[in-house]
Amino acid sequence: MLKMKRTYLLVIGLLLSIIVLQNVNAQTYCYKYLHSINDDGVKVMVLGSNAKFFFTFSNNKKKCFLTDKNGVYSSGYGQNSYEYIGSKNDMLIYKECNQNMFRNGQDMLYFSPNYSRLNWKSGYDKYSPNDANTIRVLQYMKNPDQEDTP
Repeated sequence: MLKMKRTYLLVIGLLLSIIVLQNVNAQTYCYKYLHSINDDGVKVMVLGSNAKFFFTFSNNKKKCFLTDKNGVYSSGYGQNSYEYIGSKNDMLIYKECNQNMFRNGQDMLYFSPNYSRLNWKSGYDKYSPNDANTIRVLQYMKNPDQEDTP
């Protein structure tokens, strides 16, 4: 009985260690919205100029999640969670893990190799008053509390 209790505690400790290590390996990046580009190559403002988005990466950047500033993900059902699917034209591509029931298609994220730029094809923009087919252009911010991008 004592041996089984020790084994049980060892397994629990191991599982807790794995969970803690996964959280330690997660990194949260802040991106500031700069503008959107429509199909004609024209810059349009779909969102407010001070909009900021936080993406938290885990599993050696194989997955990322739209989170809050502290890296807390609360969307659920695979919405706003993205999986790395490969690279093309020197961009790292992530695809949303689940389709949102309120819009067609899945979001696509296109990061520069050093993660300093993000082009975000969002299905929500199809409902914006400006243009149905836009790509959001965002830039990494080292300090999320600053006003201007580096």
